[in-house]
Amino acid sequence: MNIFYLCSGNKCRSRLLSAYTSLFSGDYGLDIETDSAGVDAGDIYRWVNSDLPSGSRQARRVIGEQLDEWGIEGEVLQKVDDIFSQRVKLFDPEEHGQWADLILTATRNQKIMARRMVRNTYPVFSRERRRTLRKIRTVKEYGRLDGDPDILDYINARIVTAKQCEFAVKSVMERVRKES
Repeated sequence: MNIFYLCSGNKCRSRLLSAYTSLFSGDYGLDIETDSAGVDAGDIYRWVNSDLPSGSRQARRVIGEQLDEWGIEGEVLQKVDDIFSQRVKLFDPEEHGQWADLILTATRNQKIMARRMVRNTYPVFSRERRRTLRKIRTVKEYGRLDGDPDILDYINARIVTAKQCEFAVKSVMERVRKES
């Protein structure tokens, strides 16, 4: 299964979600590939020609501390490092929509933006448009989590965001396992 994560700028939340999925999918007996992007072109293009955004470095530091605490190393650690070393990218409804089985956003607004991008890409009655739109959910919506449907912006709530991502991914893994 291929899960594609979206946040605003592909700096923090989408990378945390992707990293946690890589960490936990094996624990749930699942073979999952992940990728991520952002839906806010203005936010992304500020970072395209720069080094890794500071938010990504901070997110990598937080998950690194958890990995050390959990005693995780080797191949999984390398996969997490690869996730955080990628350049930021903008969601491409055609490319990413065809690749993904699920497209999960960090917030409701990002879900709305992703759906708008899909609608602007495909003709109104196309099969690809309908198929891609059906794949888009918020992480918490797909994981059937109660409460606030949004994962907080990492810059404003570092540890809380990391814990929300971890918990949301575990809920997503449970649902994917049940539906497999």
